[in-house]
Amino acid sequence: MIEHEAVEPALDMQLAVSLTGNQQLAGQALLTGELCPGCHSALLDYDGLLNLTCPQCGYSLGGCFT
Repeated sequence: MIEHEAVEPALDMQLAVSLTGNQQLAGQALLTGELCPGCHSALLDYDGLLNLTCPQCGYSLGGCFT
């Protein structure tokens, strides 16, 4: 049997908050035609696999479904 250490709820919450990354982008969906958040020099567009991609730096964001 594997024993697990008890984790305090406060530590768990800190980890969840630190995993959100860039707070400006958290909760905001990127759209086609918007400026790339990676290089800030090209516009995002969908590729053949329905990924929102940047043609300049290769930034890619999946999550589209049909």
